[in-house]
Amino acid sequence: NRKAALSDALADARRSLARLVNVAVMRSAGGLLFLGSACAFLALLSYHAGDASLNTATGNTPSNLFGGLGATAADILLQTFGIASIAFLAPPAFWGIRALTGKYLSYAMWRAFAWPLGTVLLAAGLGIIPGPESLPTKGAGGLIGLAAVGLTSHAAKVYGEGWIDILL
Repeated sequence: NRKAALSDALADARRSLARLVNVAVMRSAGGLLFLGSACAFLALLSYHAGDASLNTATGNTPSNLFGGLGATAADILLQTFGIASIAFLAPPAFWGIRALTGKYLSYAMWRAFAWPLGTVLLAAGLGIIPGPESLPTKGAGGLIGLAAVGLTSHAAKVYGEGWIDILL
């Protein structure tokens, strides 16, 4: 009887410890995810076109809050997605906050699929809007937006007049 009670107590302790470790790992991962998204957002906010990056060679000290790494990351995000890079960073930040508070993410696979797809579609839509001069590309949608506008205008020329011409 005593052995069974001791065995049950040890099993309960193991389950409690496993649950505690699971919660600690989830909250730590959520904190890292939120912190990474927040740092990338701050790097975007402190972006300067004259900072050294993959396509800009300069010997000047980067003015980005996170130095050369932040300048390069912000440049890549802005070149790829344009202003939609904010939408690229928002979901991981919210997922991190959710995990930090101990809540699980429902439909995680669907969200992981919709996150980059939504960002690409937003960047493609923003491609028709001219971006500010401080962006590394002409359009507000980055290279994805420029590609979408180029493909749309090409399709309008090839397939003639129609609904595509109305958009452009």
